[in-house]
Amino acid sequence: MSNEIKIPSVGESITEVTIATWMKSNGDFVDLDEPIVEIESDKASMELPSPQAGILNITIEEGDTVDVGSIIGSITPGEKPAGQESGAGSQASGTGSSDQTPAPDSGSPTPDSRSDVASPAARKIMAENGVDTSQVTGTGKDGRITKADALEAKSSPAPKSAPSSQPAPALSGEREVSRKKMSALRKTIAKRLVTAKQTTAMLTTFNEI
Repeated sequence: MSNEIKIPSVGESITEVTIATWMKSNGDFVDLDEPIVEIESDKASMELPSPQAGILNITIEEGDTVDVGSIIGSITPGEKPAGQESGAGSQASGTGSSDQTPAPDSGSPTPDSRSDVASPAARKIMAENGVDTSQVTGTGKDGRITKADALEAKSSPAPKSAPSSQPAPALSGEREVSRKKMSALRKTIAKRLVTAKQTTAMLTTFNEI
């Protein structure tokens, strides 16, 4: 019997949330308590774990807004695909057949797999802020880059480059413009700022005697 994935209560006065990121694809196998989706509200964001091990079925896509208590997917009990289980066995048989080739160190990620050691939430934060994965040191298991690592890298100032002897190019007067969809938290902040500007007297009075 499939287990439904419901939006839990994320705080008082919060009635709806936005599906920010699905960390797994439709039809993927997930383990028990493995993070599968990140949701955002007008106050905070959080990750939802898998209620059981099985196959993920997604019914609500990223970017959609749903009410608290809504069903966004389900987990169907099932076995892990044979391709994922046989990966370790094929590595063991490969290392046993050759005595001259040293076995690769699986404890540390290779440079080519640096993009795989970051969680989906961390990759999203680094992509939005232009942070390179190679510049972030992961504190998670096996060097995995967590969401906290990405936020710390985002807040850290970029290293200053050496001064160049060449003159700086002349400014053209144009700025690069990029448009991104606002999250629920950013929408709430913008709404509060506009309300404060419209209802608060933005002035200073000086009385001289």
